[in-house]
Amino acid sequence: MASTDDKVILKSSEGECFEVDMAVACHLQIVKSVLEDCEGSSDKVVSLFVVEAKYVAMIIEYYKTYVELEEKHEEGGFEEKLKEFEKQFLEQIDKIELKGLVMAVNYLNAPAMFDAVCTTIAKHIENKSVEYVREYFGIVNDFTPEEEAQIREEHRWAYDGVNDD
Repeated sequence: MASTDDKVILKSSEGECFEVDMAVACHLQIVKSVLEDCEGSSDKVVSLFVVEAKYVAMIIEYYKTYVELEEKHEEGGFEEKLKEFEKQFLEQIDKIELKGLVMAVNYLNAPAMFDAVCTTIAKHIENKSVEYVREYFGIVNDFTPEEEAQIREEHRWAYDGVNDD
């Protein structure tokens, strides 16, 4: 594989190109696999066919910081600093973009960011009503009122501690 001083170009679904350090790009397992498969090739453009430019930019920003923190805190403290950064970074992203972002990081197989985004989404829906979760994810209720009443009765315990949205 190429040295970490090298650059790679990530091309979004809209055709926008982002030049990225190899150390950052290799955190995206799909990109790493493509680069390994094309080792020896002078072409260092990886097309991300289903990832929009706004998500590519967010992912790059996250992993640039991740790599910087990793280098800066080799002796310890990395996890704490990363958690602080993730909280600050992800709380500024609205729920619609979070849903798109989780799909993008899942596609790119970027485990650290995937975990962070999923944790953020989980916090958004924690102790929320079924109606809130449906609205959050855009899920249509396909139960009849009778079916829903039966489910609520059978699983009454699941509604304990649920917040009024």
